[in-house]
Amino acid sequence: MSNIQKHQQNTAGLSLKDKLKGLSDMTKGKNSALQKVELPRLFYQLVIFVLDGSGSMHGLGKTGKTKGEEVAEIIHPVIKRLKESKNKNSFDISAWVYGTQNKQILNSESVEKINSNTSFNPNDSDVGATTYIADCLKNVGEHADNYLYTHKGKNAQVLVILLSDGAIHDIAKATPIAESLIQNPKITVSSAFLETQGLGESYLTNCQDKMRAITSTSNLSVDHFFTSTVDPEAIRKHMIKSISTVSKID
Repeated sequence: MSNIQKHQQNTAGLSLKDKLKGLSDMTKGKNSALQKVELPRLFYQLVIFVLDGSGSMHGLGKTGKTKGEEVAEIIHPVIKRLKESKNKNSFDISAWVYGTQNKQILNSESVEKINSNTSFNPNDSDVGATTYIADCLKNVGEHADNYLYTHKGKNAQVLVILLSDGAIHDIAKATPIAESLIQNPKITVSSAFLETQGLGESYLTNCQDKMRAITSTSNLSVDHFFTSTVDPEAIRKHMIKSISTVSKID
């Protein structure tokens, strides 16, 4: 006996209005169950946030909060957006912080398992005041290679997202490391430069040039470098666009 037949048998003698309500409730229940069905994992996308944890991130940004706090408030909505994606089970997240030293603060965690208490504030990590990124990029590259090796034979990719507000002191050392990363077609490096007001135009241009030097440029239809002075939402949109482009999803 079908569910509809059972419904007709169980609702005999009820008014038409009550019968229709019962049928609607039954349909809603089935739709709710369908919404809980998880789609199979279609790809393996690792997103690695690389966060500037140098001394300048303790300075105040445009919102009146420290720039480290602003970075955290940029990332959490991105995580939320990924959790709402129909392909949420296809995303893994890592995070590194760099300064004088560097450290990993999140190791390939499924986006579904990341809670709102996870800190993406680089100021929570004591990595020193100077902006050295080369060794961090080397470690990030090894981490990316290990992820791709673990998922070899599968549809796997890595997107590295750099967030910084200042000059890179070891750009000569960092550039060839970044170029080596970018040569792997499964690795993309995207960057967002958080411009600070009150600095000379030539200084800011020099900083931007350094950030561009370690950003993917092979796909000329996509600009993986982004700069923003005041709008965290614009940076979030850039990051979502980068993730969507690399993962080939809407």
